[in-house]
Amino acid sequence: MSSIGRYEYVYGAGNAPNRKIEFFGDGTRVWAQVYGKRTGVWHEIVRIDEAQMTKEGASTKEKVRIMMEARKENKSPDYPKDKSFIDIRYKHRVNIIKNLQPTGNYCLTISNNIGTNPYFEMVEQLTFFDPT
Repeated sequence: MSSIGRYEYVYGAGNAPNRKIEFFGDGTRVWAQVYGKRTGVWHEIVRIDEAQMTKEGASTKEKVRIMMEARKENKSPDYPKDKSFIDIRYKHRVNIIKNLQPTGNYCLTISNNIGTNPYFEMVEQLTFFDPT
């Protein structure tokens, strides 16, 4: 098991990161551990497996191009399908994670739900996308 990268963000009110996601890999699969900060201490919230990670099928620029072409022909756009991390080569998954913003091109959408812990949300899905 080795560390691949880390992503920090703010959840709720505030300006200092109070959530972090640490990504790990073992040469064949990747997973993430989500932590939340409460009273200055980091607490483990949930582990996210590859089945809960997705890469959008096209960058924002590609989606706009597809939409404009479809509009010219008065059709509905046919966007490339999103891919589960399970369906992406290991090296490409690692590359996506290592290229998260602020230093890389990829952004992350985090889907939450209400969890059993009253202090923390339950992270259910991570979606990686290229905003360019």
